[in-house]
Amino acid sequence: MSGTLIFILILADGIIFGAFCAFIAKEKNRDTGAWFFLGLLFSLIGLIAIAAVPKLEKIAQRQDYNKKEEVVAKPTPKPMSRKDKNFIIMILCVVLFFLVFMFFFRFVIRPG
Repeated sequence: MSGTLIFILILADGIIFGAFCAFIAKEKNRDTGAWFFLGLLFSLIGLIAIAAVPKLEKIAQRQDYNKKEEVVAKPTPKPMSRKDKNFIIMILCVVLFFLVFMFFFRFVIRPG
């Protein structure tokens, strides 16, 4: 397998995981740009990390002329919703598909 193809596959993998991390970060009121780059660099580890952090709730400050919002972390002890479970299953299926594709391409199509 050529070095260029490996680089493209690793980059595509990082972008996909970065996008998933940014999406989850947006749902949890976290910084999407930072989590995109964490997903880009660390792939599955970044995805597991953003899935594990609690959701931030926004609390408006009183008598603030700029109307800035203070962000306070509150862990949510409630069970995962069906939507979250389906999303995690979808991510695992994409990762599994990618691994099977890489194995198939490496050992079946181009043995050596």
